Amino acid sequence: MKLLDIVKTKIVKLHTCSAAYLLAHAAWSACDHRELPGPSALEMSATLDAGNLELVNYLQRITTMDDYSNPDQAEMLRWLDQAGYTSYVAKQLKTTRKKLVDWE
Repeated sequence: MKLLDIVKTKIVKLHTCSAAYLLAHAAWSACDHRELPGPSALEMSATLDAGNLELVNYLQRITTMDDYSNPDQAEMLRWLDQAGYTSYVAKQLKTTRKKLVDWE
């Protein structure tokens, strides 16, 4: 998928900055069928510039892309794992679960 290639290129370009990890988390959330939560809207708004926010918006609508492909999503997940982003995403999900509050 063209979108996933663009996101991958952007993550590589950003390397180790916070924006790279947020894009990786958003891509993971868009590609993983287990419906894992993505990064928080507040964190994305505070960290990502307009261009990267636009990429996240496209990731949120990934199934509407003309070249939508489950195999490409699986490949993106493999790439994120090989590039070392799995541990970041797992840590964020673990932290998120600990911070959930029952308001009832």
